[in-house]
Amino acid sequence: MRVGDTIYFAPDLKAVDVDFDNQKQILLGFQRRLVEYYLSPSRILDGHKQAFATGVLLMTTIDAITYYSIGGNDRIKDFIRQIEEVSRFDQNEQKKIAKGFDDYFRNGLIHEGRIKNCGQFSYDFNWLINFEDEFSLSIQTFY
Repeated sequence: MRVGDTIYFAPDLKAVDVDFDNQKQILLGFQRRLVEYYLSPSRILDGHKQAFATGVLLMTTIDAITYYSIGGNDRIKDFIRQIEEVSRFDQNEQKKIAKGFDDYFRNGLIHEGRIKNCGQFSYDFNWLINFEDEFSLSIQTFY
């Protein structure tokens, strides 16, 4: 975030003050960055029932976390297959769910600003993934 002429890595950590040899500072700064720049705003949007905007911020958060924790081109698929609700399905269904989430949600939102193939975020379900028409996603599970 930029405030005036100052760029912040986290709300209380200027980018110029980041010590890349200090793992604790980077991890704590990254945590504060995710909470203050991504998760807190998404909670506010969620409180106003702004499912799409909330979903975009949450998808960006997942992408940021998996970039550094899992890495690789299949990081979102690997992450999705580890979710408890998804791991209950057989291997073929897990792959289908992970591929659909990665293709329709992650790639659509990050690259095109939309959810592809008529996927949607919804407050109408109490579960993470709902196979209705093709793909729907309930964000209530995240809170």
